[in-house]
Amino acid sequence: MTSPKAGVFQPVDRLVVPVQGTDREYDAQRWAAELAAALSVPIHALHVSRGDEEEVHTDHFDFLSGVCEKWDVELDTRVASRDSVVEEVLDELGPRDLVVIGTRRLSSSNDYHVGSVAGELVQNAPCPVQIVRLDT
Repeated sequence: MTSPKAGVFQPVDRLVVPVQGTDREYDAQRWAAELAAALSVPIHALHVSRGDEEEVHTDHFDFLSGVCEKWDVELDTRVASRDSVVEEVLDELGPRDLVVIGTRRLSSSNDYHVGSVAGELVQNAPCPVQIVRLDT
């Protein structure tokens, strides 16, 4: 990853990408990697397993890891266990972060659905939240 040029406006220090581990997220993860490359900033990916999940899978980051490698973007990953996904993500955020999260098309219409996590992040994050429209 290259460092930002001195004197060049740098709007964010890192991208934060909540990861569930589903293929529906691939468009948002690809977009995040390309944006991080353009801004020369790292990605911090976070998977939060709810407290009642018995098994945590680190392979949730495989796709994002691949696109970060392609775009030469530094990737930091973390797995946490907590009942509230939103609270865990909010605890990770600083004012110079940018959250990148997806939304998806409802199966029987052309309408898109902003999930509860994305909606709460938009309302409560101390930083900008980018919602990427997914077509899957």
